[in-house]
Amino acid sequence: GYAERTTTPLIDRLLTEGVSLTAHRSCSSWTYPSMLCALTGQDQVSLGYWPPNHLSELPPRADDSFTLMAERFADAGYHTMLASASGFLGQASNMDQGFAEGQGRFNNGDGSLVDGAQLLSEVSALMAGRPEDSPFFLHVHLLDAHMPYVPPARYLTELETLDPTAFDLSTEEGTLTLRVRICTPDGAQIMEASAD
Repeated sequence: GYAERTTTPLIDRLLTEGVSLTAHRSCSSWTYPSMLCALTGQDQVSLGYWPPNHLSELPPRADDSFTLMAERFADAGYHTMLASASGFLGQASNMDQGFAEGQGRFNNGDGSLVDGAQLLSEVSALMAGRPEDSPFFLHVHLLDAHMPYVPPARYLTELETLDPTAFDLSTEEGTLTLRVRICTPDGAQIMEASAD
């Protein structure tokens, strides 16, 4: 959004219910070192850790001496949960330290990738099963941005029936309606939200 006008009310509402990192930066353009940086709060130089910047070999395991964010939350009494479609954030990399439940993995064991709808179903199960009397920390890592998106055919036909949105590019004024629908691969709806 912009300071002078509200452009993302749905996202703004979600941010009021969580934590917004206003001075956060990534220490790498590659996922693995970026996650390590974000979960420790330290850059690679401070950690003395230099994973390879290519996929021909898996990075070395994160050192046990690194204190991860989930460990800090757990020590403060939070219930910690992990839902990751990346095996870089899991037991093999030692970056699952401090998570009470959940997992990080690259695939479903049969070679198929873990897609966002499947992962969000797992998130729903984690949230439903968490202790209601304690605060929680949930880390979700989706890989869908790295994969082509092919929506179910019935949603493609719905798009053809939407009215065009009036928007004047010369003044940047107009109304934009955002409709978000999250579905499982078989088309079952998990969540729907909209905002103007």
